[in-house]
Amino acid sequence: MARGAAVKGLDADKNSVVQARKCRRYYGTATNQKFNPTIHKESESHIDHYDGVKRAMNMMEWLLKKGQDLSTTEERHAATVLCNKFWPKQKRESTLYLFASDASEGPMRSTDKVSLQCTRISLFLLTNIQVESIQGR
Repeated sequence: MARGAAVKGLDADKNSVVQARKCRRYYGTATNQKFNPTIHKESESHIDHYDGVKRAMNMMEWLLKKGQDLSTTEERHAATVLCNKFWPKQKRESTLYLFASDASEGPMRSTDKVSLQCTRISLFLLTNIQVESIQGR
């Protein structure tokens, strides 16, 4: 990633000959998907204590795929939605892990040996009341 950032920094001209770069690996986040017995293992299942739904833990959602064209003019190449549930008096803190894989096919699980955690993002969320008061200004 550092080499790509350095090349991009040197290539400030918007009329560059390079229109796209290839993504060198898979990048994504682990999710808890709704359990599907034809896809998921029983050993990775749990019952979500917020909604009672059976889910499979540590399933990968690949945001960028190895070999994918990444435009040199786009500022963003991927986005995801983060959904967390909290009990009323619980702290609104969460951690999002970004995984990478050099495998030829993106692994299904974050626990697969070909997946490696490349960063951690800690989030401290506002309560609904605080969000409404900020938006009301």
